[in-house]
Amino acid sequence: MTDYSANQMISEFDVPVKMRDGVVLRANIYRPNQEGKWPVLLHRHPYNKDNPPVSFGLYDISRAVRQGYVVIVQDTRGRFASEGDWELFSTSQQEASDTVETIRWASTLPFSNGKVGSFGESYSAFVQWAGMLQHPHELKAAAPSFSWSDPFDGLIYRGGALELGFLSYWQLGMYLDTLSRIYADEQERAIALAQLISDIDQLKTEINALPLKNFAPFARNKVAPAILQQFERGMDQDDVDALSLKGKYDKFTVPTLNMAGWYDIFLQGTIENFLHMRNKGGSPEARQSKLVIGPWVHLDHSHQAGEVNFGLAASSAVVDLVGLQLRWFDHFLKGKDTGILNEAPVKLFVMGENVWRDEYEWPLARTIFTPYYLHSQGHANTLLGDGVLSTIAPDQEAADHYTYDPGRGL
Repeated sequence: MTDYSANQMISEFDVPVKMRDGVVLRANIYRPNQEGKWPVLLHRHPYNKDNPPVSFGLYDISRAVRQGYVVIVQDTRGRFASEGDWELFSTSQQEASDTVETIRWASTLPFSNGKVGSFGESYSAFVQWAGMLQHPHELKAAAPSFSWSDPFDGLIYRGGALELGFLSYWQLGMYLDTLSRIYADEQERAIALAQLISDIDQLKTEINALPLKNFAPFARNKVAPAILQQFERGMDQDDVDALSLKGKYDKFTVPTLNMAGWYDIFLQGTIENFLHMRNKGGSPEARQSKLVIGPWVHLDHSHQAGEVNFGLAASSAVVDLVGLQLRWFDHFLKGKDTGILNEAPVKLFVMGENVWRDEYEWPLARTIFTPYYLHSQGHANTLLGDGVLSTIAPDQEAADHYTYDPGRGL
């Protein structure tokens, strides 16, 4: 009779992890159905640990378990099955502690060999960086993907302009699952849910209120206080220090496998993280960090970006980012010579040629930087105006004028 147990996976759901302040976070654990101890791969995120990963071709829990890992997926503080309250600014200061305590708990589980790796993208990448700053000795490697460096470059602001579309849509969406905590009464909760859905849908059309804090979805303080607070804060770096990696790279000692998308909102942030880790990382291992860039958007890592199809080779599943991460963890958590550190530190997809290419520096040494300048004859104020881009530096040209009236959509 054939014994299939070695090919099976044991799953445990809603496993409690008590933090120092008494708040209980809950995690799902997936592990091999065998006797033994294995390294742990930890994924902490705020988007419901019970849902399958939405990132096509980026994560594969069953494959990791079959390759000899324990995989733990945890709801972060104040999200879904985990206790506590969640707010972007206040909770971000707690994420470092929660991450470190979870890492140490994971390392002491009876089926853990004491070594931990972390993975995940976007907010999950941020909690990895936050935890790494606390130097948990159990954490041996990380794979933070699609991650910001400076929250004022893509998360909250970009080029000095408030990221209103992204920030409002994301913040309001994050409250969809918290209504059950706010409203005990089922009827009140249903009314609040309908209102919140309507509020989110309004963001797809127009935000027609001045001052902006009077826009009805934002004015409902019970639902979106963080958005209103940001209007008051402005670009205060000290205020977002817990969310920022700027000036801290020499404090990171864990090697990182960084993945980015050419169309991702955090492309520049991920590149910055890689460059600073290679040049300023706080240990020889940290300075072995790597970078992968594909033609991807934030949550879609297939071969299609908008209307452009880059061919199947562009898909993160075909290039096997899951296998790349497992090779990364095999090296640092299992001591296997996977050859990954002998490979080029940069792997990028060349759009247009639609091929993958290995590189040894960034920016590429052979890059020819070409400045372009804005020109006009005084009427570059519409899509049909006379504005052009040129490599010729401007001389004396007429000034352009336009009327800005958001109340009339102008």
